[in-house]
Amino acid sequence: MITIQDLEMRFGPKGLFKGVDLQLMPGNRYGLVGANGSGKSTFLKLLAGEESPVGGSIQHPNKARIGLLRQDHFRYDNTSLMDTVLDGRPRLIAAMKEMEELLCREDFSEAEGEKVGHLETEIAELGGYSSEADAAILLEGLGLPAERHGEPMKQLSGGYKLRVLLAQTLFSEPDVLYLDEPTNHLDIYSIQWLEGYLKKFDGVLVVISHDRDFINGVSTHILDVDYGDILCYKGNYDAYLRQVAEERERRESAVEKTERRRGELQGFVDKFRAKASKARQAQSKVRMIEKLDKEIQAEANQPTSRRNLPLGFRQTRPSGAIALKVEGVSKAYGEKKVLEEVSFEVERGDSIAILGPNGIGKSTLLKVLAEGLEPESGEFQWGHGVSVSYFPQDIEGEVRGEGTALQWIHQQCPGKDDGYLRKQLARALFSGDDSGKSIGTLSGGERARLILARMMAEEANVLIFDEPTNHLDIEAIESLSQAMESFEGTVLLVSHNRWFISRLASKVLEILPGEVRLHEGGYEEMLEKGDDHLERKGRERKTLNNEELKVLRQKERDLQKQVDRIERDIQKAEHELSKLNEKMVAEGFFDEANAKVRDTSLEKAKGLEDQLEALNLSWEKTGEELQRAQDELG
Repeated sequence: MITIQDLEMRFGPKGLFKGVDLQLMPGNRYGLVGANGSGKSTFLKLLAGEESPVGGSIQHPNKARIGLLRQDHFRYDNTSLMDTVLDGRPRLIAAMKEMEELLCREDFSEAEGEKVGHLETEIAELGGYSSEADAAILLEGLGLPAERHGEPMKQLSGGYKLRVLLAQTLFSEPDVLYLDEPTNHLDIYSIQWLEGYLKKFDGVLVVISHDRDFINGVSTHILDVDYGDILCYKGNYDAYLRQVAEERERRESAVEKTERRRGELQGFVDKFRAKASKARQAQSKVRMIEKLDKEIQAEANQPTSRRNLPLGFRQTRPSGAIALKVEGVSKAYGEKKVLEEVSFEVERGDSIAILGPNGIGKSTLLKVLAEGLEPESGEFQWGHGVSVSYFPQDIEGEVRGEGTALQWIHQQCPGKDDGYLRKQLARALFSGDDSGKSIGTLSGGERARLILARMMAEEANVLIFDEPTNHLDIEAIESLSQAMESFEGTVLLVSHNRWFISRLASKVLEILPGEVRLHEGGYEEMLEKGDDHLERKGRERKTLNNEELKVLRQKERDLQKQVDRIERDIQKAEHELSKLNEKMVAEGFFDEANAKVRDTSLEKAKGLEDQLEALNLSWEKTGEELQRAQDELG
């Protein structure tokens, strides 16, 4: 149990929260929600001991192992993916290194022999005999195939490096797990895998994510950070919304009841104020009315750090019936092909979600269409009267410069009236002084909202979005989805947010290796028809090419070696225990004269029994993984 008492945190004059009291229980998974800037990430850092509070305390159980997703991937640039993950259990690495050094000696003492025995027990208890197999499962689940596990980290992009660090965090087997936006660099496949993995976590989990489906699926409780407080709600995100709505209805009902009572009192005052016999009673009713006014104001104006985002997109004029034709577009970066023979057609009014694994070329396709990136082959053609507005994934590269937010949007929308642009900025929450914020000081969420302001001002009839939800909180994502649903033009969308695309997509363009499919109907309809690319991905792994077969066979051989080694260790330990048992049943063994030998033998026997238990567990676990590999090979 984690106990939080009277917690207070502020940065200078800005207070985040004060007087927070919570108890986080093992087995509970807490989704941490709140508006951008409300203090979610700061609260997570306080829990993990990365920052110190202004006041109050956070108490963890003694010796609790804390898992925190770190961002220091440059530290591992020259380390392989596998070794980076294994570094999540430093005790295991140290024990294995020490035993290897001892075993390399030609001759070692009895004490060193006993040390080897203790190390074997420790390694078994720490899962050392199945560690590489366990690490491989995590890496593959997060989209890093086995053939890459021996590569150095420096060969990966920043997003994939963070996947490896996430695997390292999970591999560390923490009692408490703190994750800040773990889905940001994952594709839709890996998000679903991570959701399933975390559902089995039996410690304390606190996770921040803007992915509503992910939070819904993972959470047993919701921690709501709002206006200086953190409140705990039982249930997932949908249950939390219902409780908030019920609380709002309760307040509204209480306000109505209080207003009726106020009206009755006011009627008495108006009727009898002038009568001397009733003046005293009327004055008493006036004081009661003043008290009720305060209650009404308090109930009706509950403070919140959440701000409504009144987005809205409109088109100056519609496009032609066919908005876009793409024929055989291919693109490669060096020897790496990211798009192969992509063809599809977009009709006016379509809202198309583009899905596929990371690295398949979804963002590249949007860059070809919106940024003028030249394809290696193929062509595309926009329809009659098409005007395009684009939300790129690289928002920092898009929103840059030394001016203010207002100056930036003027540069992006030349010829637009100043008052009109200020109105669009206000709809993106850049009203008043906020429009004068310097570009260099804007957060990720503010940059995203500034791009949305520009898109509203452009009034294009085709909107292209590449991961627009990455820097928005859940409420802002809902506002964006509502604005896009109301838009009468055409939408092309890349997103890993399942809730978002299920709300918006009228069609799904699925890009997979060697295959492009356009599904008529939305994401949910695709799932109902059995066309779930998440399911199909798992089935496709059964059809392996030569390289994949080679990697899987090597994995099978490595696992078989681990099983054989564990079996030898079990046989050795059983033999030693048998010899000890023979010694302990010999006549005179328990005589007081043999007390020292007796105690040493009993202690050694206990150690061998514990070692055998750990070895048998490891043998079962590694054997199951070997069986899975053999099943996949057929």
